[in-house]
Amino acid sequence: MESPEMVQVTFRHADTGETIAVTQVPAESLPEDLSVPMNLSLNEEPHMVVSANPTTRAGARLRGELEVLVRPFETLAVPDTRAALPTVENQMPALDESRTLDAGEFALIHEDDWRQMELIAEEFETVIAGEIEAIRAVTEGPEGGTGFEAIHVRHGVPNPLAGREIALDRLRERFPRGGRLFDGLTFDGEAHPVAGGFAVQTPGRLLLYGLLAGERLEVLGVILPPPAGEANADVERLFAFAKDHRLLFVNWCGRQSLRPM
Repeated sequence: MESPEMVQVTFRHADTGETIAVTQVPAESLPEDLSVPMNLSLNEEPHMVVSANPTTRAGARLRGELEVLVRPFETLAVPDTRAALPTVENQMPALDESRTLDAGEFALIHEDDWRQMELIAEEFETVIAGEIEAIRAVTEGPEGGTGFEAIHVRHGVPNPLAGREIALDRLRERFPRGGRLFDGLTFDGEAHPVAGGFAVQTPGRLLLYGLLAGERLEVLGVILPPPAGEANADVERLFAFAKDHRLLFVNWCGRQSLRPM
């Protein structure tokens, strides 16, 4: 019986270049497409794959080696106090300092609310699951008092709508009268709006917000009102939109990833 064709896999830290591990694996055990988002465990610690070279099993087999850049999940200890939220997004949007808030009517959100609920392309499902497990470790930590002793910082989905070409108008047309379109988005306490930011409030008072590249959605966050009035109908409309575009609804603090049916 022939021995399996082996590939040498080198795992390096994506930020420092440090070699974390080197191993030999059968070529057939590698995923066919190494460019898709994924998580793995190294030295019993969860890591997310940032990139792979080559990006295919066939390329790795041909070369006989594979380099994988990874980044460990990040959890920050909270000194002398307890955090109100178990997780925050690492990548915050820039502000447009050429504009001021007196230039229009802007939706206001707190920085900690940024991308706590959002729609994400289904291709990131594995990465989402890894992030949720890291958040679970925070929420199931030592009890006592209110809040959390640590915060999980999310790095895994910097481009949540990658691979999608969805215009803002396609979102707005799902809601009666297109919802209320603000002139942009800003954070509590800031003097300038978010660069490329948008916000729409639906009749049921869902706030849909995020980032645009031209008219294309790059980030689509959601802030839900207390259940009342037309909110439930608007949630159904949002879920229908998500289903049509193969998006998952993710509630990070609630440790939920939902596939609309």
